[in-house]
Amino acid sequence: MTETGKKTLLVVDDDPDMRGYVRRAVSRLCPFVGEVREASTGQQALEMVRHGGIELLITDVQLPGLDGISLCRLLESTAAGRPCPVLLISGESSRTSDAFEFASDVSHRAFLAKPFNAHQISTALAALEESAEGR
Repeated sequence: MTETGKKTLLVVDDDPDMRGYVRRAVSRLCPFVGEVREASTGQQALEMVRHGGIELLITDVQLPGLDGISLCRLLESTAAGRPCPVLLISGESSRTSDAFEFASDVSHRAFLAKPFNAHQISTALAALEESAEGR
C-alpha cells in the first residue's frame, strides 16, 4: 500500500499499448489505486510480486513463457496469507474457456474479455477490491 493508503497495481501484458491503455484507465477511474507498475512477461511479474508491494494484479492470459493462469497458480501456492486479487484479461471471450472457469473459481479472481473499455476495467477492479476488503 502506498503512503496515501492506496493500492499498488501490477499490469502484466506483452503488448505495450494494452499496458498503457490499462494504466491510463486505472489511473483515471480507480481512486483506490495509487501506483501502477508494469511487466511484459509472467516471469517478470512473478519476480515483482515476490519482491513485495503489489496488492492488485491485472494479467493477460496469453503471455510468452509463463502464462497468466500459471502465474496466478504460482503466486497463490506461495502466498502467505490472503492471495492477491487478480483480473485476468483475454482475447478468448467464451464463458467456457479455461481462463473464465479459472477466474470464476474463487472470489479473488475475475475475468474480462478483450476488447473492453475503461469503465469495464474500473468496474471489475472495484468489485475485486471490494471482495478483498470484505474477506
